[in-house]
Amino acid sequence: MSEADFGGTVREDRRKVVIWSRWPWREVDDVGDPSLPLGRFARGSTQTPHGMIDLIGVCIPWDGAHLKMGRKDSKAWEEHARYLDGLARILSRSAEHSRTIILGDFNQAIPRTRAPQAVHDQLQGLLKPHFDVATAGPIEGLRFPAIDHLAHGAAFSTTSVSPLPNETSEGRRISDHVGLLITLSVGG
Repeated sequence: MSEADFGGTVREDRRKVVIWSRWPWREVDDVGDPSLPLGRFARGSTQTPHGMIDLIGVCIPWDGAHLKMGRKDSKAWEEHARYLDGLARILSRSAEHSRTIILGDFNQAIPRTRAPQAVHDQLQGLLKPHFDVATAGPIEGLRFPAIDHLAHGAAFSTTSVSPLPNETSEGRRISDHVGLLITLSVGG
């Protein structure tokens, strides 16, 4: 679970990033890199019946982070690009990514829709060498490109991706994001 501080009003009962496993966590990290804003990163390894898996949960700042709200000291996409720099440093600390899964709010569509080309290239540059993005491109049942993604190393392959509603059956909104149910298989 990430830190409670994510740049907005801090509530101890809320988190931007939570990763869950039925198996115990090892090597838990809720900071990642000193350059990352607190509350937007969680990482842990868990021993599953299919072997050890490294999970990285992210909430990459949106294009307007600290532009007109919060600190009001950033340019559009600046906090987003800074986060990607920190995530690239985190990933560079390990030579092996085949059993790593990165998931969460990437705040960019893949392929690119509205992010500046340089920022999209920055995201692609840290993913392309080691990760396949299970949620890239159109997702059946979703009317718009996803900004929440799951990227996985070579030990996994994507079996299915389907949207989960962001409202209850009574119409009460649960989130401003549509959920995604993603099934992976182990073995490439």
